[in-house]
Amino acid sequence: MRTPKMALVLVAAFATVGCGSPETEADRPVWAAAQATTAAPTPRTTAAAPPPTKTATPRKPTTSPTPKRPAGTKGSSAPPWCQLADLRFSLSLGTGGGTGIAGSVLMTNTSGRRCALTGYLALTWRDAAGAVIPVSINRRPDPQTAHTIAIDPGKRGIVGLNWKRYRSNPPPVACKPVATTLEIRLPATVENPHPERKPAKRISWFTSDDGNMCADTVDMLPVDVMR
Repeated sequence: MRTPKMALVLVAAFATVGCGSPETEADRPVWAAAQATTAAPTPRTTAAAPPPTKTATPRKPTTSPTPKRPAGTKGSSAPPWCQLADLRFSLSLGTGGGTGIAGSVLMTNTSGRRCALTGYLALTWRDAAGAVIPVSINRRPDPQTAHTIAIDPGKRGIVGLNWKRYRSNPPPVACKPVATTLEIRLPATVENPHPERKPAKRISWFTSDDGNMCADTVDMLPVDVMR
């Protein structure tokens, strides 16, 4: 039977053995564990940067230049633009009474080759002294807007005109002054952007009262092929 004295001796002996036992992870204080963790940091590994991606340079939008021929590009079967020297001009007068009258500028292709026109002619009227008569030209559709036409050799193109020849009727009161000549220039093209800077083709205007132009205004249609 153990005495209290012996029990005390055993307890003291176990205590002595416990003091010498190694410290476990659970027995270490929190700050010590943190210190151990930060003392040997894991070295960072830097990932290699990916090679730069090549960015395709955006192409500038291309614009189709205005063709030098009425249709297609160089080498196509489209005819060249008509020149003043390719055409012989004349006038045609309509019939009918009243204050208004219709007429036409006719263009015969004498070049021996097919040629093209588009748009509206440039017209200038002059009196007997050669002075320009100020005329306002009202460009009208026929019934569509201006378009490109081709005139075969020996065939004719046409430009319709309409103007007021009398101030009143009856009695017929003619307008003055009366034009005696008409200057004609072809529509502008890429090859000839400023036809007004070049000489015009001059023909005689109507000599009767039908050639009078009241209100200084003439209606004009775009070029077309004479049917």
